[in-house]
Amino acid sequence: MKPLTKNILIGLAVAITIVLILLIILFVVMYVMLVIEKNEEHRKLGHCVPLIDSALETEEDFYNSTKTLLSNPSNYKELADECEKAINCVGTVDSFVSADVLHTFSSCQFYVFYNRQFASCAEKLIMKKDGDAACLKRVFDDSEESTDSRCKEWDNIQKCIKTQIGITCGDEMTKRYEEEAANLRSSICMGGESLV
Repeated sequence: MKPLTKNILIGLAVAITIVLILLIILFVVMYVMLVIEKNEEHRKLGHCVPLIDSALETEEDFYNSTKTLLSNPSNYKELADECEKAINCVGTVDSFVSADVLHTFSSCQFYVFYNRQFASCAEKLIMKKDGDAACLKRVFDDSEESTDSRCKEWDNIQKCIKTQIGITCGDEMTKRYEEEAANLRSSICMGGESLV
């Protein structure tokens, strides 16, 4: 190999190495900046943590005292109030992690809906619990025992529940229930088995 060609190849190798080193440094700097930014975003939500903790403790206390999947909406007033405070706090913070934080206590969104917008529908369904729809009895009657896990049980009765909501409260409320019930399901089925 000619010395000139060899020097050109060595020069290219050195240039490529320098470019790679610069790219690695750039990547590390960007990563560090992202971590710092994310920590700052979490810091913005710090004042919401006590409200979130309070809502989750109220939820746990509530479910340690009941066997039913759901009960009368008025029983959820304190829980819904605690949840609403936490949701409003997180919602007012301008942060890209707010949605992630809301997801960690998504069941709260269900309880606010259940205690507020769904309350009159739930009361009508509770009045029908001794009728032909066995799913209503299972949801609202604490004398009904099941050998299934609550998650499996919740999943198994959803079609019946949605049908009963449609008959009793209309299609719009059924649609809203479907959206909000997914939030409660996450609590029941993802580690919330001990709570619910």
